[in-house]
This record gives sequence, C-alpha cells and structure tokens, in this order.
Amino acid sequence: MVDIRRYPTKYHKLKHKLYSHVNSNNKYKKLRRKYIHKKYSTYIDKPSMIWINPNKITYMLMDSDFVERLYYYGKVGLHCADKGRFNPYFYSGVEMGGNWDTFVKPHKYDRVYRGLKEYMKNNIPFEDTEYAYHYELRSNTYQNKEYYDSQIKITKDLINNIKENGFKTRIELGQLDKSEPAYLAKKQWPITVNIGRNGDYIFNNTAHNRLAISKLLDLDEIPVLPVVKHKKFKS
Repeated sequence: MVDIRRYPTKYHKLKHKLYSHVNSNNKYKKLRRKYIHKKYSTYIDKPSMIWINPNKITYMLMDSDFVERLYYYGKVGLHCADKGRFNPYFYSGVEMGGNWDTFVKPHKYDRVYRGLKEYMKNNIPFEDTEYAYHYELRSNTYQNKEYYDSQIKITKDLINNIKENGFKTRIELGQLDKSEPAYLAKKQWPITVNIGRNGDYIFNNTAHNRLAISKLLDLDEIPVLPVVKHKKFKS
C-alpha cells in the first residue's frame, strides 16, 4: 500500500498546508491543547524542566499513529522521514497508554548525532560531514548559498559556546521569557523527552543539535522537558 504521507497527492499537500496554517493560530492551539488534556488523563498540568544525564536518552521516537510526523512537503528534510514527536504545546503533561513507546530507534543512529560525531570525535572537517551535506543539499535546492553558511556558523558557535560556558537553558540565554512555560514557543522548544512504560527517557525530537552536542561533550547533566508519560509507568 502506498503511504500517502510519503507520496502525497495534490489533495494531501493542500490538506497539509491548511493544517499548518490553522495549527499556527493561537486560538486554535489553545482549544486543541484543552481538548487533548480532556481526551487523555494528565500526570501534571504544567511540567517543568528536569536535569538528567544526556546518556540516559538512548532512544528517539519514531512515526506511528499516535504522533506528529517530522516531515514537511516540498522541503529537503534534515531528519529521516520516519521520525515522530508529540507537539510539546499540545501534549505536555499528558499520560497516554498504547504502544507509542515501542516505536523507537537508538539515538546513536540519528543523522544529526552521527554527523556531529564525525566532526567532534573523528576529526573530520565540518564541511565533509554528513551533517553539513544536508545543509548543502538544502542550500542548493533553495538556491541560497547564504543559508548554508549561516547554518554551519550557528552550529559551530553553539558547539563552542557549550564547550566554553556549559549548557545554558533558553531562559538563561534570553531566548524565552522565564514567566512562560517552556513548551509555549515552537522555535524555542528545549530538549524534550517522553517517558516510556519502563521509565525510559525517549527523545521527542526537538533541539537535536543541543542533545547531540551534550552527549559528544560528555556533559554530566542537561535540562530537558518531559512531555508525554506512558500510563503504565508509575513514578
């Protein structure tokens, strides 16, 4: 059977475009969050950041009928098309049953982690890494050389900043208002995790660079935001 999400018709492209537009509406977002929190039970109303060793995040969440897919029509993806996540804005604090936590893959196979490992551990020139290749592909596709240069600079600066100053939260960096919950602003989502039925931390596929860099620099602790917790796990 053809997967219409991977090979969309014009109808599905239009539907996705409409969904993306509606999903950016603040009124709709608030209503959807309220609906999801009524549909499922919640283990906490407003989850806060916790500090854990990044090596405890050994798996990443993959696509299933439960999650939002990390694939956007018409764009060159930086991530494999079978990744998934629970939107932190809608699902943070939700307790959910089902087998969503079995759709996982070891984080060591993440494209971002593999690409940055080539540079940070294997001493491969940044421009020759798998990580840089996908930005180059995007840049060529969009015919925008400045895009490639700016993205590579941002990543190198982030690596050096964390190496020299340690891991800083979005609030400490002045990127997020400390009076607002961490799940509010999509572009400023922190590293998010879900908690599986056995208490495992499953990467929710946000802030890929920060998680990969934290592991490769052997940091002891980083701040993460729990989103969905499996109903069978009792903390």
